[in-house]
Amino acid sequence: MILESTRTLADWYVGVLKDALGADQSVNTWIPKVPRDGKDPQPPLIKAVLDPTRDKLLARGVVSPAARFPILLVGPSGAAEIQGQVRTLPPAAYRDAERATFIIAYVTEKEESAQADAEIWYTLRALTASTQQLLLDSNQPVRIRNGTEIRNCQKMRWGPTLQSIGAHCIRGVLELELQLRDGQP
Repeated sequence: MILESTRTLADWYVGVLKDALGADQSVNTWIPKVPRDGKDPQPPLIKAVLDPTRDKLLARGVVSPAARFPILLVGPSGAAEIQGQVRTLPPAAYRDAERATFIIAYVTEKEESAQADAEIWYTLRALTASTQQLLLDSNQPVRIRNGTEIRNCQKMRWGPTLQSIGAHCIRGVLELELQLRDGQP
C-alpha cells in the first residue's frame, strides 16, 4: 500500500499522471496560478519529484549532487495504521490503512533568504491545490495502482522547516494523512 501510494503521489506531482479529463494538474501547473503579493516573483518551477522507491541515493537519505533545484521529495513519514485482519473473502476482500502519513518536502539550495521563505509558501499553496485535484471524486481511477487506492485525505498540514539534507535544505513540507485501501490483500 505504501509503495503504490508513494509512487502515485510522486507521479501526480510531476505530471506523469493526468486527471480524468487528461489535463496536467501537477504542482508546476499550479505554481503560476497562485496569487502573489505585490512584486513577489513567481517561485521557480519544480525541477524534479523524487521518491525513495525509485531513487537509490534518496533511499539512503542523500540527494544526488547532479540534481537541479528546487525539487520535491515524496515518501512515507512513518508506519501506517493498517487493519490487522481481513474479514471478507476474495474477491470482495480488502485491507484499509486508516492513517498513512506521507511527507512532500520542498528542497532548495537557498538556505536563508526572504525570497526563499516566500517561495516555500507559494509552492506549498500550489502543492495543496494539486493535491486537492488528485482527491476529486472524478480522479478516483487515477488514485488506484496495483489494486491499492488512495481513498481520501483525512488531514493536511503544511509549513516551513529548515533542515539540512547534505548541502541542500528542506525549506517546507506538506504532510498528508491518507486513508488507503488494498483491494488485493
